[in-house]
Amino acid sequence: MATAIGFTELGTRNNDPKATMLGDTLMEAVGQWLTEDKTPGRSAKEIDNRGSNFYVALYWAQAMAQRDPSWKVLYE
Repeated sequence: MATAIGFTELGTRNNDPKATMLGDTLMEAVGQWLTEDKTPGRSAKEIDNRGSNFYVALYWAQAMAQRDPSWKVLYE
């Protein structure tokens, strides 16, 4: 979350729409990650930190691909 806010703040301060897009899409990805309940669990057979990070990256790539077609290859 802090990284997303940092990207958004960087984009705002430097008038850089690409940095702002990184922050906005990361916030969307974290929101989807929480909604889909892909947070790490403590019990056996539950998702761990590795799997949780995978889903954040997947949702972020998906959000980026929706806004910028050049990210579609990464998402797929």
